Amino acid sequence: VVRVRGMAGMGKGTAPVGFARWWAETGAVGGPAFFFDFQKRLPLAHVCDRVGGIFQASIKQRGIEWHLLDAEKRETLAADILKQVPCLIIWDNFETVAGFPAGKPSTWTSEEQNELAGFLRKLMDGKTKVIITSRRDEKWLGNCYRPVETGGLDMLESSELAGKVLDRAGIDRQELEPYDKLLEYLQGNPLAIQVIMPELKNIEPDDLLRSLQSGKAGMKSDDESQGRTRSLVASLSYRLDNLDSDLLKKLSILSLFQGFVCAGILENICKAEDAPPAIEGLDSRRWTGMLNTARDVGLLREMAPDLYRIHPALPWFFREAMEDAFPEQRESLKRIFVRTYGIFSYRFDVMFETSAQAAMNGLRLEEPNLMHALRLARHYEDWASVQDILYGILRLMVVDGRRTEWERILSDVEADAIEGKGEPLPGRESLWRAALGHRAETAQYRRDFDEATSILQKLHRYYETQAGNEWQGKEREELTPAELNGLHNAAAVLNRLAVIAGERRDFGEANNW
Repeated sequence: VVRVRGMAGMGKGTAPVGFARWWAETGAVGGPAFFFDFQKRLPLAHVCDRVGGIFQASIKQRGIEWHLLDAEKRETLAADILKQVPCLIIWDNFETVAGFPAGKPSTWTSEEQNELAGFLRKLMDGKTKVIITSRRDEKWLGNCYRPVETGGLDMLESSELAGKVLDRAGIDRQELEPYDKLLEYLQGNPLAIQVIMPELKNIEPDDLLRSLQSGKAGMKSDDESQGRTRSLVASLSYRLDNLDSDLLKKLSILSLFQGFVCAGILENICKAEDAPPAIEGLDSRRWTGMLNTARDVGLLREMAPDLYRIHPALPWFFREAMEDAFPEQRESLKRIFVRTYGIFSYRFDVMFETSAQAAMNGLRLEEPNLMHALRLARHYEDWASVQDILYGILRLMVVDGRRTEWERILSDVEADAIEGKGEPLPGRESLWRAALGHRAETAQYRRDFDEATSILQKLHRYYETQAGNEWQGKEREELTPAELNGLHNAAAVLNRLAVIAGERRDFGEANNW
């Protein structure tokens, strides 16, 4: 196990990927290379499920059904496979697991952190190699890794990269004044070079260098212990400060997003009734133009039309810009973000029935945003959005074989809706019904028909009570939309009970339901 540490923008994530490619091409590994980005909340269950999915054929040859194993047995089997087969595993952006920046609470529980550390120790005497990238020393893992430090590019490499950046920006290098001092100031930081060098179209190198240097005293977040160098902070601050102020104000809402942004999502945020006037009514066409401007100055990377990757260093700066741009509306924007992702998560789930590949592509790209939206929705007690977001997350994790991870998420949501005796908390009845429905589906998938039937019968009794209190004696046309929806859900529960009875070959009971 090797821990690679480097400053933000130094390429500590890119270098291991290039190393993995080289090893694969030269036959240095006998098994696959696995890549996990811990900017997303990835518990050990996700890591194990990826291993189980790749080695599914060999696991079946052992007479084992992966999906029927509990979390502990999956972990043991995954570790056993990796110790026998020479694979390469990359855990990128691992600093987030223990909370980053320093002092920020981690979204991983202490139990999940211990699971990850324990899994690494299990692999230490096996054939699989592990590369961990982090912006700091991960002492909490214990003495299980060898530390490797990465610095910036040397001057020759910096000049080569700068030349490519200038060519891409359409700048004639022959017409430029010498920019060696500027490159020295950027300390070989690849991100800083890519962000700053295009500005030479508008300003001479020495003037640009002085502009960067003069901003040092007022720069925020200038802390090497947090993985940020002065050159990167100055570079990014300079680029943001030199954008049109109105454009920067609009772009600042990118601080809501987690690593990926889609112009269509931004359009829907701007359509909300309570959207701030500064962004109200902006459509995807206008957003694409603004995002392309941010791309041109090196703040975003375009993945496809209207789809952009946000560099992990940039949200710090967008967040500060958003505090200045929307001091009174930040909470409102977060709530709109939650509702928007609730709508899109539900749409992706429905889309799967007719366009499965497109739906899964969208869910996989949006997973970090969906998980972020779910955390915010629970914080704001927006239970309707929690329900909608869960549909997309369930679809994603079921298709990708991540049932264990899904069950942990469901358990957290259940705790929001259920009081000590298993009954719904006041005002959270809809979330309680949804959680029980998801729990029954999980039990049915594991062929625990007794548990599934027990849960569904509990829902059935709830709907019977509701029918007696609200629906009894009414004609269909007298029912409200909410009451009709309740009847639909009640009928769905009866149907699921019939299906389970049928699977148990009890056709009389199935017919009764």
